[in-house]
Amino acid sequence: YPGAPEICSDGVDQDCDTEIDELAAGIYELSDSDSVHIGVCSFSFPFCGADWSDLYVQDNGRITFGFDDSTSLEGLSTFLTQVPQLAMLWTDLDPSVAGSIEVTETPGTSLEVRFVAVPQFGEPGTANTFTLTLWSDGTATVDYQVLDSDDGMVGFSCGDQDVYELDFSEQLGSIGQGTEDAIYQQFSDLGSPNDLEATTLELCLTAGVDLDEDGWTDSCGDCDDTEPLISPGGVEVCDGLDNNCDQEIDEGVLFTFYKDSDGDGF
Repeated sequence: YPGAPEICSDGVDQDCDTEIDELAAGIYELSDSDSVHIGVCSFSFPFCGADWSDLYVQDNGRITFGFDDSTSLEGLSTFLTQVPQLAMLWTDLDPSVAGSIEVTETPGTSLEVRFVAVPQFGEPGTANTFTLTLWSDGTATVDYQVLDSDDGMVGFSCGDQDVYELDFSEQLGSIGQGTEDAIYQQFSDLGSPNDLEATTLELCLTAGVDLDEDGWTDSCGDCDDTEPLISPGGVEVCDGLDNNCDQEIDEGVLFTFYKDSDGDGF
């Protein structure tokens, strides 16, 4: 049927566009409280313990996996229970007034979802432009170009157990250890407005595996996932290991001592 996600390698034209097994690509002008179902053709995206070959792009600035829900108002309870999901800017956006949503798949590498000049509901003249890139290794990048919305929620959720609220503007490099259930920040125009304009977030999400069960996956920074005493931010001890993954061994814990043969204290 028209708009159906394309399923790869089955020889069927699911979306009735006269093309078979094509890569995800399109420019969508959605209604308010609307979504588009996207099939990823050249790779499966590993996220929250499953491999996903399709997803829903919601008009309200989030991606949902395995379910379709266009709830416009962000909320922590919904964020932690409607899973899996990834929120680039979950707020009440309205692409029926202006703007568009663009989807581009790069074979075997990434899926890009770009919101272009989408206004806040009830606020004509506002525009929000940001780009989500889902990488085939299970990580994601969110690049914020223009943000007129002061409120909203940003982050990802696989569940409600191991949950962390961060200040994303203070994070450097890759965000997350790969084992969290959820990481988020909620913005409000009453005291904590969105400050991510001109910022790029590198989200490790749930990429990789944690073989040594130290809370860090190999894809998110663990430089030796067979040794639980080694992880980013670990405490360096004198054991011949690079405990904190800074490419140095026993730094700051090795000292040279000299024998006081004459007993004079020096």
